[in-house]
Amino acid sequence: MKCEFCGFDSDRIIILNIASEKNIGSLNTFACPDCAEKSEAYCLRHEMPHLGFFDATTACRLCIEEEVEHLGEKTANEYFCELLESLPKIEFNEIYEWFESVSILLDEPIEKSILRGIITYARRHNKHPGEIIGEMIKTQNVVIMD
Repeated sequence: MKCEFCGFDSDRIIILNIASEKNIGSLNTFACPDCAEKSEAYCLRHEMPHLGFFDATTACRLCIEEEVEHLGEKTANEYFCELLESLPKIEFNEIYEWFESVSILLDEPIEKSILRGIITYARRHNKHPGEIIGEMIKTQNVVIMD
């Protein structure tokens, strides 16, 4: 199979989750190992492709999970309370309903599911999770569901 970056015909192809110019509307781009490792859509630390999103942003699933665990329950609860106190009720209910099914599916507190959403959005946009909280409060908009 040919690498979509360099054209090399490789017997080992890594599928990167980035929009392909050849396959409009697809998030799958085929890359040889060398091109995959040079891509911003590949985590060298975890040696795996990032998750891809339709706005062409990407983030490493394992980096997200590590940060969720590192920030922990205390931060999850603080962010949850900050959003509860600062967002209009309709916006807070929207975020709560969006992550409620994730919480149930993963059998975890909803605060942790919301934290994961915040971290995912932050990593996709090269920001700190606290910045995302600040943006949501300032704009009164739940951007993490974009």
